[in-house]
Amino acid sequence: MNIHSTRRIGLLILLTTTTIFMANGCRHGMDQQVPAEPPSLSPADRGQPGQSAAGDRRPGIVIEGPGIVARTTVTPTIIDTRTFKKQIAVTEVFDGVPVRPASLLPKHFRDKTLPDGPANTLRPGGFDAPRLTQPDVLFPGISQTPWIPPDPCLAVGHEFIVETVNMAVAFYTKDGEELFSQYLDSSGDPGFLEDVGAGDFTFDPKCFYDPQSERFFILALEVYGDLNEAYITIAISDDSDPNGIWFKYRTWAVINVNGDDYWVDYPGLGFGQDAFFTTGNLFKLGGGGFAGTLFRVFPKEPLLAGEPVTFLDLQDSSIASVQVAQQFGDQDRQWFTATGTSSQLRLIAMENWLDSPSIDVRLVDIPGYCGSVPTAPTNSASVWALDGRIMNVHLRGDRLLTTHCVGGDRCEGPQHRAMARWYEFDISGGIDSATLLQSGELDLGGDLTTYFPAIYSNADGQIGMVIGSSAEGVAPSILVTGRNPGDPEGTMSIPTVVAAGSSGPASSWNGRWGDYFDIAVDPADDRTFWCVGELAYEEKGGIRWETWISSFTVGVPADLNGDGIVDGRDLGLFLAAWGFCSGCDADFNDDGIVNGEDLGVLLAYWTS
Repeated sequence: MNIHSTRRIGLLILLTTTTIFMANGCRHGMDQQVPAEPPSLSPADRGQPGQSAAGDRRPGIVIEGPGIVARTTVTPTIIDTRTFKKQIAVTEVFDGVPVRPASLLPKHFRDKTLPDGPANTLRPGGFDAPRLTQPDVLFPGISQTPWIPPDPCLAVGHEFIVETVNMAVAFYTKDGEELFSQYLDSSGDPGFLEDVGAGDFTFDPKCFYDPQSERFFILALEVYGDLNEAYITIAISDDSDPNGIWFKYRTWAVINVNGDDYWVDYPGLGFGQDAFFTTGNLFKLGGGGFAGTLFRVFPKEPLLAGEPVTFLDLQDSSIASVQVAQQFGDQDRQWFTATGTSSQLRLIAMENWLDSPSIDVRLVDIPGYCGSVPTAPTNSASVWALDGRIMNVHLRGDRLLTTHCVGGDRCEGPQHRAMARWYEFDISGGIDSATLLQSGELDLGGDLTTYFPAIYSNADGQIGMVIGSSAEGVAPSILVTGRNPGDPEGTMSIPTVVAAGSSGPASSWNGRWGDYFDIAVDPADDRTFWCVGELAYEEKGGIRWETWISSFTVGVPADLNGDGIVDGRDLGLFLAAWGFCSGCDADFNDDGIVNGEDLGVLLAYWTS
């Protein structure tokens, strides 16, 4: 089966784009009045814990060396979102030129050169299944704020959904009704984190829903270089309803390593059974230095009760851009991943995280790849697909999933283009015996690119993914794909486009897009996947971004009548569609005809 056919994939994107864009004629906020100017982007007079009335700066948290743990205690601020003056405050689409948060941060740089790894014979898989993903709910999330990129993140509870972007938060029902929206920083009315002391510059927000404690969790970073202040600010809901009480902690994040102070950038965020975990890159205040990764551990028990919490910090100078696993079930280690070499991935395991946390790091062989990720062309400016850093990590049982974007398997030729890649590791024997089970690349063929992948699994062992995709002259789309247990090793199904925009980035955005998408599994059934991504539209002479939230399931393509089993009834429907049948459900391989190839698919899933 030639599932790399550019014609078929291109037709799929074209048809889906046409359908969805026609349906978007009354998109959220499309005809509303918009402000002409952004809120103030300069630091305000905060009067915050990092700066006393006498101007004495609070010292950094001292980490005395590798493996040394620092402990700091912080008390919460408790607020009730129902007391906010406006429950839906982010009602207007920003009509100015969005600003990159990085342009307001202290100057920072790290060497992103990917070391060459040892050669091996491993090869990634691709697509070897008909379309399995079945999108369901689709609704617009937060629209353009004064910031770019949006960095959309998603938390899905039993009844509600929370989304964060630069620099706003919103609560929704699962059918898309917006219940609450507010800016995260002090530009709100009040800002969601303003009552805990946040100033007018929060960035890189993330969120998740912890199914074990049934709580929502929000994180945002703060850095004020003129005041030498930095914070990791977090908020935890008091139950599974985000509308109401939140426990908020503004934790000091100036870290002193070898006598120099550093601030935290690009956070990772995850959870285990009894703790929440964050990571971040450490850049020297004032510029000129990089100190690796900060690992921060928040014990769950006091956070869930809104009590003072003592968090634990440790640092590793040899790792960068570490992402934290969202872990289901009891685990004896907390897992993290980061890039390693051109043929190895770093797996990181933390033990004794509530007492004396320590980390072990191991390089595990993966198929070789090019760490130089080219920009992804669109119908406007190109998308910067980042630099191969890990996007997200998920652990269920003894199977660890992670993903990132690579530059193909070599740094030259037609394969050297932005391409999403995923991995599944077996960590049942601990970090010393962790091995790669399978991996795959989402290569749509031709000059189509894929980027900003996010991956998750469900209780049935199915895997779901969300990605962005574009090509020369083709606006970015949000696509989903998935696989069933037992599908050929390293393969995903033909992607489904769930939403498509009309434009790529504006030239003033410097290619920024994302910088990440997100995915989660619905705790109500532990089967349905939810995802969020970014699109852009050309309106009123300008280009504006908007996020879209969607749910989807991974199914059996041959179950034509939807009764959960492939049997004679499905065969009857299949035979009725025999022949030329472009776009019909029985055309499992999307080649425009129902024939023997499709019959083979039906028989492969017979009685499954």
